[in-house]
Amino acid sequence: MANRVWAITESFGTLEVRQEGTKYTTNGSLAIIHDEAEELKTVRVEKEEAHAECVSRKKEIPTFFESIWSQGVPHEGLRLYLPPATKIRFYLDTYTERVDPCIKVLHLPTDSAFFLAYEDVSARTAKAPSSLVFAMCYSATAALSAEECERELGEDKRTLLLRYKLASQHSLRNEGLLRTRSISVLQAFVILLSSMPGNESEDMWPLSGMAVRIAQQMGVHRDGSHFALSPFTIEMRRRLWWQICYFDLIISERCGQECTTIDMKFDTNFPLNIRDSDLSPTMQHPPQPCSEYTEVTCGLIYFESVRLLRRMKAGNGGPAEKERYIEEFANNITNTYLHPRNNTHCLFPVGTATFRFMLSKLWLFLYRPFRSFRRGLELPKATVDRLFVGCLECLEAWRTITADSRIARRSVLFRLPRLWHQLCYVLLQLCEGRNDELAKRAWETVADVSLPPPDSFPDSTTALLLRPVHRLMAHAREMRTGAAPSEQAGKNLRSQEQTSCPADNEVTAERQNMDITPDFNFGDGTTPWLEWQAIWDELDRETMWGEA
Repeated sequence: MANRVWAITESFGTLEVRQEGTKYTTNGSLAIIHDEAEELKTVRVEKEEAHAECVSRKKEIPTFFESIWSQGVPHEGLRLYLPPATKIRFYLDTYTERVDPCIKVLHLPTDSAFFLAYEDVSARTAKAPSSLVFAMCYSATAALSAEECERELGEDKRTLLLRYKLASQHSLRNEGLLRTRSISVLQAFVILLSSMPGNESEDMWPLSGMAVRIAQQMGVHRDGSHFALSPFTIEMRRRLWWQICYFDLIISERCGQECTTIDMKFDTNFPLNIRDSDLSPTMQHPPQPCSEYTEVTCGLIYFESVRLLRRMKAGNGGPAEKERYIEEFANNITNTYLHPRNNTHCLFPVGTATFRFMLSKLWLFLYRPFRSFRRGLELPKATVDRLFVGCLECLEAWRTITADSRIARRSVLFRLPRLWHQLCYVLLQLCEGRNDELAKRAWETVADVSLPPPDSFPDSTTALLLRPVHRLMAHAREMRTGAAPSEQAGKNLRSQEQTSCPADNEVTAERQNMDITPDFNFGDGTTPWLEWQAIWDELDRETMWGEA
């Protein structure tokens, strides 16, 4: 009896594998009883008319998900949303070039044949379109510019995005997303969410939690090597799970919410750094990972950041230990994925720019000062310099991304960073009279910044933010072109900003002790921090970096 109890305690959950997909169940007694009861309901056949009528009424009741994403469109109606047969290959080529390296959840040699089947008129009428097709069309359209949509597809970009978004939602509903066991359905959901624009971040955050729960329901959070799965299935589950973790991280950052997967227990291994051509659904043994740059490498760099943040969150050490973690992360990425031997690969610039941007944000994550100076606290000069370098490298990396067409066109994800805090911190340091080599680098980057005029957002709190940012930019330029910068000039700027609100004397007196980052006064000067954060968020949603 003791041996039996021990076996139950140490065993893993149960992964039920069927033709339509997988379902994961823990070893909890209630979970097992519930699953067995549901299985009996499925097998049992009632012939009474009362039962048939009850089942019919039950099917008519929409689920919670259906009430959010409408009642769905019949399968035959979804065919109207398909792109023209002559444009199918263009959508696939766009997805392959611009989206797949950044949202690596598909195996293109397999899924390309499935997608291209819709070039055939008979295939378009023989079966209902898959949600994966519409999600790929949506993400490909999102990666195109408005001019490219007009030129190549002959339609307005907003119209196309709305069409494929609705089609994806309806097909996901028809395929039973909430109870799905199909990897392809979850892949479609993740691709759709990952391609959504930044102004829908608040809507995407609850849906990212839904993706996590659906993946857990399918057992994707458990490594497939624990179960009798093929090497191909194991690898695709790994790609999907880590992409979900990364999406959950970035969408949580944008919304200022806790990341679900950072603290979650899972054992899904990293995807292998392999070419898609080295992976096949029929293979019996897993392929050996490559040392070269592959289609998966950019995604692996994303996933490494998730693993690093999990490690930093679990650690009990101070900033010194976390600094060591970040340095180890940087060395690992450089030596494993971005070694100079790989610089001939066409996607190498994408991975390099992504890594630079990510690394600078990690340093800011460790030493972000914006909430630390509320009571006049002062960071050491070394930390101030590290912050300045981190903010500057963030801006430089984003400047590289937007300037290099090989990188900027890859994915909609590249167009959604949050950089306003970094810009203001760099400007404040320049206003303080900083005049060293780093300041010269900063001026080269700041010179390319184009802020939208406040009048572009009438009756909006965004205008309250843009006006002081414009003043800050103007003062920094005056400091550069006018008299020699001095520390007193920076203090005069803070004094002017702080005394603009006589009603806030207590806060003003507290800010007099701050030497680095003064608080901004918005409107009547009494805007609290949380509202300031909301204004930053609105500015992120309503404006694009580098656009006038």
